[in-house]
Amino acid sequence: MRRLWICIGFGLLVAVYTAVIAGRTSMAAGGSDSSGYLNEARLMTQGRASIPLTPLRNLHIGGDWAWVFTPLGFRPSLDSHSIVPTYPPGWPVQLAAAALAGGWQRLPFVLAPLSAGVTLLLMFLFALQLGLEEWLAVAAAAILAVSPVFIMFALQPVTDVVATSWVLAAMVAALASERRAGWAVAAGVAFAVSVCVRPADVLLAIPLLFALKLRPRAIAIAAVSALPIGIALALWQNALYGSPFRTGYGDAAPLLSWRNLPTHVPHYAFWLAVLLTPFIFPGGLFIAADRRAPRTMLLSWFAVFFVFYCFYGPYETWWYTRFLLPAFPPLIAGFLLLVRRKRAVAAVLIAVVLAVGVFASRRFSVLSFGEGESVYPEAVLGSERILPRDAIVISMQMSGAFLYYSGRLTVRWDNLDNDRFQLLRAYAGAANLHWYALLADFELEDMKGRLKGTWTPIARFRDVTLYRLDS
Repeated sequence: MRRLWICIGFGLLVAVYTAVIAGRTSMAAGGSDSSGYLNEARLMTQGRASIPLTPLRNLHIGGDWAWVFTPLGFRPSLDSHSIVPTYPPGWPVQLAAAALAGGWQRLPFVLAPLSAGVTLLLMFLFALQLGLEEWLAVAAAAILAVSPVFIMFALQPVTDVVATSWVLAAMVAALASERRAGWAVAAGVAFAVSVCVRPADVLLAIPLLFALKLRPRAIAIAAVSALPIGIALALWQNALYGSPFRTGYGDAAPLLSWRNLPTHVPHYAFWLAVLLTPFIFPGGLFIAADRRAPRTMLLSWFAVFFVFYCFYGPYETWWYTRFLLPAFPPLIAGFLLLVRRKRAVAAVLIAVVLAVGVFASRRFSVLSFGEGESVYPEAVLGSERILPRDAIVISMQMSGAFLYYSGRLTVRWDNLDNDRFQLLRAYAGAANLHWYALLADFELEDMKGRLKGTWTPIARFRDVTLYRLDS
């Protein structure tokens, strides 16, 4: 009965947390990720997987110009006459389902906060499965909940929290399969969906085997259950990218490099220690010394993601630890398993970790993220009220938002040099088009360095400006 009341109370707390996050969430298709996923989801609801590159036809130019008109979140198709989504289909399918159920205005945008709530419930269940007391299971979820990177990416329609949710679901189901074999089906399905959401989640296969206790029958059931979704993903990738094993990011090899290790290892180690405190990283890894804990499962779970992303390219700032969010649960669990026998010490350390998480979240102002993203629809829709019918627009950061809010394909300045731009100006002049540019402040200097001309500002939307090319 005591556990039941604790579970009910925890569920109410999670509901309040989810409501608060949903109330502050970004309701905008913004930069590459959010606009890319939402544009892909909209294509799915329309029964399409590509968009014709109409500027090529209108300007009478060839497919070698395809990248110039390709917005963020897309890449040219195999024939270079249309564009296809860059991102894997797992999250856009969920966004599309939400849009079909409740329209585009709100439900797709609150799906990430809802996923955050589910993730916290799964974290609680996972901790209980490891034999932690109820209050420690609540602490496990709370530590994840106050992490600034968790909050930040629960506030926008991107995959990081969703990927974490599906990874946790797979592991929770795998552990549950020891008592009921049917849960192996759920483990396989959740694993397959997690790979559709983020292809790197295929690495979860290693800790998943240990969660299934290397039982051949359970592994076989999980594998067979994952197979239909895996086949669907392979067919999607083959149709869009020319190979069942190629993602929209291109071949994996160029994205991974030994040269990244000297920068990425200290970067991720530093920020994990700052955001989670040294008690959790590297403290949680000392579970390796506890023979009674499921240390192989926990350590392999963290290691596969940490090692992979230390080879992977982008990493520049603190919030790139979002890639490692699916590896937070084993670190948190390892820490709590180590301190569980000393209740007073555990309570003090948990309080410190929670305080650091709250402080860091306030320090990075993560709850204001949605307000900042609202500039995307403001700038695009405001510009569309000004732009004439014969406008051809340059953008980069706003290119995905332009497609989402206006259906307009823009010219990517970052895919041009001045010689190509002057040639394109000649083609546009023959079609009686007039040049404009919608740029965030950080883009202006680089754009003017590439594309020569007299750019006159004609409208301002916070830190985004609409320019007209006068000569």
